[in-house]
Amino acid sequence: MMRALDLISSLNMPDRQERIIPYIITGLFYVWMYFNLQNDAATPVAMKIGALGATIGLFIAFIFNLFTKISMHALGMGGLLGFAILISLYFSYNGFYVNTWIFGTLQISTMALLMFILLLTGLVCTCRMLLDAHNLQDLYAGFIVGLSTQFMATMILI
Repeated sequence: MMRALDLISSLNMPDRQERIIPYIITGLFYVWMYFNLQNDAATPVAMKIGALGATIGLFIAFIFNLFTKISMHALGMGGLLGFAILISLYFSYNGFYVNTWIFGTLQISTMALLMFILLLTGLVCTCRMLLDAHNLQDLYAGFIVGLSTQFMATMILI
């Protein structure tokens, strides 16, 4: 819709100025999601931490975006990795069950999930470098912000 209204030049949004409106819109939805999860007593604390970490990460990325370009892909993968680390270490979940349509119920080890996310993080960041979408500094900044915001959210909520 933003492309149709000529608010952005392309879906890649190569100019950091074009990212301001999408950051604001997404930030409003993240805050709304977090408050809905926070007010639901049935939502596990780990999910509330993940949502708050993602919200904090998005707003820090918005501030970074005013001065330099930061990789949101790396931020998201850093946040996902931080969330997986928290689940495996802090909450001591050894595994969890997933109901699948084809294979039935599968038990997945959190350590295997952590290793898979680490591999996926490397692949995503490598692809961003190969596409010349970011430099190494953008990727490191995004990854560190994403990883650290999950731990920040843990300190806030626990």
